[in-house]
Amino acid sequence: MSGERSLAVALLAGGRSLRFGSDKAFFVPPGAAEPMWRLQLDKLLALEASEVIVSVGSRSSPTGFSPPTGVRLIPDRHPDQGPLGGLASVLGEIRSERLLVLGIDMPGVTVAALGLLLEACEPGNGRGLVPWLAGRWEPLLAIYPRVMSDVAEQRLARGERSLQGFVEAGVARGMIGSWPVPDACAGWFVNLNRPETS
Repeated sequence: MSGERSLAVALLAGGRSLRFGSDKAFFVPPGAAEPMWRLQLDKLLALEASEVIVSVGSRSSPTGFSPPTGVRLIPDRHPDQGPLGGLASVLGEIRSERLLVLGIDMPGVTVAALGLLLEACEPGNGRGLVPWLAGRWEPLLAIYPRVMSDVAEQRLARGERSLQGFVEAGVARGMIGSWPVPDACAGWFVNLNRPETS
C-alpha cells in the first residue's frame, strides 16, 4: 500500500496478557480463522514497508509464531519491562528511518486506519507521530523515528517504563508530533482485554 522504503513496521505481540487470562497473541476471535498475531500482522504486511517485525517479548522460544518469509521475530533485550522494552528492542534493530508500531490488542485498527496515520506523518521531516485522544497519548498505534532508540534505552536504564513519559520525552525533543484523533476514529483504540469482549 505505502511502499515506503524508509519505513519499518512492527507488531508488538510480547505482552504478558495478565488481565486477559491467556496470551492475546494466540487468541482466535469469534468468527476468525487465525489468531490475533496473524490478523494484525496481515494489516502491517499490506503497507509493503521495507522491514516487517514481530516483537515477541520475553519468550525464550517464540513457539507458535510462523510468519511469512522476510518477517523478523525480535525478542526483548530488556525482559519484563513492558511495551517500552519491546519498542526499545525493535528501534535498536531497524535500518529504516521510522517505525510504525501496532499493538496486538487493537482489533479495531484497519489497513485504512494505518494509511491515515501514515498520511498524517509528514515525509522528510524525520519526526514521528503519536495519536492524541481524550487527554492521553495512544503510543501503541504510532510512528517513531529510529533516533528515539537512545531515549528508550536511557529511560529503561533509569527504571522509567511509562510509554506516556517516553512520548512526552520525544515531544520535548522535537522528535514526535501530535495527531489529534477524530471522534469517528476513537474505536481504533479500544483494547482487547477480556476474551468475552472480543
